[in-house]
Amino acid sequence: MSGIYIHIPFCVRKCAYCDFLSFENGEDCFVAYTEAVINELRYVNFSTAEGLLRLRGDIPTKPLMFCESKTSTKSGKKGEALISTIYIGGGTPTVLPPALLCQILSAAQEKPLAEDVEITVETNPCTVDLSYLKQLKAAGANRLSIGVQTTHAHLLRKIGRIHTPEDAEKCFRYARQAGFANINIDLMLGLPDQTAAEWRETLEAAIALSPEHISAYSLTLERDLGWALPDDETERGMYHTARELLAKAGYRHYEISNFAKNGKESRHNCDCWTMKPYIGVGAGAHSFDGAARWHNTADLGEYLRGAARAPERLSYTELTERDLLSEKIILGLRLLDGVCEGELVAFGAETEKLVGDGLLERREGRVCLTDRGMDLANLVFLEYL
Repeated sequence: MSGIYIHIPFCVRKCAYCDFLSFENGEDCFVAYTEAVINELRYVNFSTAEGLLRLRGDIPTKPLMFCESKTSTKSGKKGEALISTIYIGGGTPTVLPPALLCQILSAAQEKPLAEDVEITVETNPCTVDLSYLKQLKAAGANRLSIGVQTTHAHLLRKIGRIHTPEDAEKCFRYARQAGFANINIDLMLGLPDQTAAEWRETLEAAIALSPEHISAYSLTLERDLGWALPDDETERGMYHTARELLAKAGYRHYEISNFAKNGKESRHNCDCWTMKPYIGVGAGAHSFDGAARWHNTADLGEYLRGAARAPERLSYTELTERDLLSEKIILGLRLLDGVCEGELVAFGAETEKLVGDGLLERREGRVCLTDRGMDLANLVFLEYL
């Protein structure tokens, strides 16, 4: 099965730490951007692997890793490659008026969908109200990802977030009232001037809301902002606190930074970590077909000017067998279930060294990060490049 990622590159205000493609004050092109995304969605033939290859204009020797359906679908027929996930991210997708975002949702669902398709929309807590969330739910969204980050107002101000802790809690309760039974809360640890006690309080507040999924990411900065970040020992202590508290609350730690109640793992993210193919739609969106990667232009004006024709695929790179294997191992090791030991044959010496160093361990035919390996995951990944 394949997925669709749709990028909405607009924000009320861009956060200081954010390195994603996003623009402030884009209201004057909301309609044009919506039309461009819908045109792109309708241009791409998702129904079969061959149709996706035609989009690129060539048929590579390596086959696409699509699975074909053998069951009925919402909009597809037997034998068609189905869309299993739709993820609308940004930016902040919900800065668009609800009518426009619902049009995009509707166009995405014209594709052949799996019966249990997961449709996620990211939101900033202060960009939606109950009416907006009800419209998203009615338009087919069945999973919401709320960017909470922290429940401390002074930290939110420090990192440039526009919402308050009260906004976040209100957004979550509105989402429940709107009928969302699958909600993720995004949290960030290692924020400037954040204490271990404040991080514990944020975790406890998130757990009290009982979302189905919690992401707990360490803040990473692509440029120097002059912030006083917690030292490595404090930041790692925060990470261990998250693992401890969330496990006690019934959340399964299934990926380095992600925790879920039973059966509520993010299927979109899991598909990416297991290298399932996906198509990226929108400015700057990236795609992967199982053999090659490419992306759309990140120039908003250029993307809008090209809306009436097939989007040009930039940086089209067909991956070598070793590249694919390396990515499969690195991404797979992010998952706590790890990778099949047979996948590591070509990296036998590297794997033995990491096992000997206590960073990897063998478990029932699989190789996984140890607790220490999770703390030093980037060093582990470097061995497989």
